[in-house]
Amino acid sequence: MKKQTAGSTVLEYAFLIAIIISTLLVMSVYIKRNLQGKWRSVGDQFGSGRQYEPGVSESYNFTPADEANWAADHPNWSAPF
Repeated sequence: MKKQTAGSTVLEYAFLIAIIISTLLVMSVYIKRNLQGKWRSVGDQFGSGRQYEPGVSESYNFTPADEANWAADHPNWSAPF
């Protein structure tokens, strides 16, 4: 009788471990997506939602005198300072 109980206990533990491993594998997809979303939101905040494209995007070096003309020259953009 003990051998049958010991065998079923091993089977139960193996089944429990399989359930835990499968749960962690499924959760890893959601954890990866969550981290990617957080990285994207941080990147969007850093770049103010704009992406850099070589040859298309413009780069500016501003001085205090440029602040007054920024709104007139770029009406659809917020000031980047």
